[in-house]
Amino acid sequence: MKRILVFLLSIGLSALTQAQALLPGSIAFLSYQTNAPDGFAFVTLQEVPPVTTIYFTDNSWSGSAFFSGEETMQWTSPVTTLPAGTVITVRDISGTQQLIGPGLISGGLPNLSSSGDQVLAYTGSTSSPNFIAAITNSSWLSVCASAAQANTTCLPAPLVNGINAQSPVNSETVVTNMYFNIGQFSGTPDQIRAALMNWNNWTISSDIGVAGYTAWPDWEFVVAAPAPLNFTFDNSSVLLTEGASGSSIEFVLDGPAYGNQRIGFLASGMISSGDLSSNPSFFNDTLWIEFSSGSNAAVLDIAAVEDLSPEGTESGALTPVVFSSGIVPNSNTVSLTIEELQGISLVQFTSESQTLNEGDSLLVNFSITPPALENSSFTIELGASLMLEPQEYTCANQSGLITYTMNVEAGASNVSVWIKITADDFPEASEVLSLYISEAGSGMLVGGNSEIELIVPENDQEFIPTALFLNEVMANNDSTIMDENGFYSDWVEVYNAGGGVLNLEGLYISDDALNPYKYKFSDVNLLPGSFTLLWADDSTELGNTHLNFRLSASGEQLFLFAAADEPVMIDSMNVPALAADQSYGSSQNGNQNRQIFEAGLSTPAASNSLSGTESFYSNAIVNVYPNPAVAGEEVRVDGITGKPVELCIFDASGRLVFTSRVQTFSMPLLDAGVYLIGVNNGYKNAYSKLVVR
Repeated sequence: MKRILVFLLSIGLSALTQAQALLPGSIAFLSYQTNAPDGFAFVTLQEVPPVTTIYFTDNSWSGSAFFSGEETMQWTSPVTTLPAGTVITVRDISGTQQLIGPGLISGGLPNLSSSGDQVLAYTGSTSSPNFIAAITNSSWLSVCASAAQANTTCLPAPLVNGINAQSPVNSETVVTNMYFNIGQFSGTPDQIRAALMNWNNWTISSDIGVAGYTAWPDWEFVVAAPAPLNFTFDNSSVLLTEGASGSSIEFVLDGPAYGNQRIGFLASGMISSGDLSSNPSFFNDTLWIEFSSGSNAAVLDIAAVEDLSPEGTESGALTPVVFSSGIVPNSNTVSLTIEELQGISLVQFTSESQTLNEGDSLLVNFSITPPALENSSFTIELGASLMLEPQEYTCANQSGLITYTMNVEAGASNVSVWIKITADDFPEASEVLSLYISEAGSGMLVGGNSEIELIVPENDQEFIPTALFLNEVMANNDSTIMDENGFYSDWVEVYNAGGGVLNLEGLYISDDALNPYKYKFSDVNLLPGSFTLLWADDSTELGNTHLNFRLSASGEQLFLFAAADEPVMIDSMNVPALAADQSYGSSQNGNQNRQIFEAGLSTPAASNSLSGTESFYSNAIVNVYPNPAVAGEEVRVDGITGKPVELCIFDASGRLVFTSRVQTFSMPLLDAGVYLIGVNNGYKNAYSKLVVR
């Protein structure tokens, strides 16, 4: 039977499932204001699943990815299903986002340009967006640009202007404010979309008093059910063998379902519901195929039950008899034929899914019925969940396997293999290892019990680190420090305040509280009292210190999480808006007293205070020119007089890296970063922070 893997792995996966339910055109914009206060309103045109997040950004689109430099706001729906026709309004009031309607918002769009700007709405993630709507107060580029555009963009696929994207001005002329001027409207989603795409129904003006927020109506929408949908299926004739794995049938509607829809089938002819095993299952002899709201497809997995009684070949059908109101009745049937085993052995698991702790081993058994008539083999696929990787288990004493071939000798009635879960010290949520018989060799068929799951419960919560901190963040790195590839990427500094080496593997960092498992750390070791820099450039292919998201200079939330049955927050930081080369972090390493560090005073991958070294040079301050300094260039130290002069440069750990007896010297070849320069002339001491590029 076709494999169905369901991993219930908390918030992160549930958010992904919900995001897939929204299609292009599932929401539409009702208004758009770029005269401060900026804002917009939108209406839902289908049901929105609980805790669904929609992102709104004015970043432009390259054709394959977002450009950076603009802002993103996220709106999250309530914990109950939101009906179609719901209106949500968002406004920026002096940097604070005001929400009118259900849900929650974070981030914001405070800087929409009255010289032309757009808002793109999507679900999913920045790296893999699912676009559902868009609006502009000018026009869309016909060809995507190769560099970020401040005031316009091309439309990302699959959005189409006038269908599920809006340009009420639709010209090079820019008009700053606009709104749909019909306050009450009833119709199907298609009818409402058509009205919203008709610019004669919009009031458009650069005068905020004419088309701004105060003129917007209190919209009311009644979303009516569209015409019923037709359905088809991809397999009208299915051949099944008793006891063997079965077949899959995909049912397809000719449009997205409005609300939840279903079809009821009865088994007829020589075949009854008792002869069949299916997912979904029969209920009171009726097989229900269900389409969730907004979807247009459903899959039926079906197999024949081995009954051990000789009946010969049986034939019958699945006939649709009950239809919900959103589906057109028809008499199309699925023909079924069931054959008995002849000269074939079935291979299947002898046990069901079970729990296996870290460090435990399990002998997994397979039955061969009847005993194998010849030498043969079958293949097992091993599928790990998102938090269990192939290196974390062994099959027949081999790690990293995703397939394994079992050999079967003639006459064998059972075979077995050892599976072991590797013990580790990483906090994780409950994990799942699925075992699936994917194919069988000559003289064998895969039986009905072809898949089991080994559930590995969380047992490492005591290893969740408490001395790991978000220490400093730069969300607008213009010229402070380059990554190893020569790019001025934004960065996050993580600090180990504990007394032992801390391995970050298995921990997570995220800029989204609803998606705590956004980026999983790989093998990164932090010595006691040390730092590591993470580059927020959405470029994980560049290495294990490059994150899969970017930072917003207009404000950002960051979180460190450990995985458990519920995500455990280790540390968090609310980063304010930051100008170029400003950073935000702890005044002393690891504390919660946080502040903005002005340009030139940030300390990437170094102590925020350098206090261990400053204590030796605490009497006065000296001036260093230039600062930042560049290796090989001349540097001058002023502010202290007298002879002789002893000048010392220390790195962030307090290690002496350079000395001089003169106050003007050539900067040595030092790694980019923050240092402390101390001067002593025999009478007094002085110090200053020194940035080396």
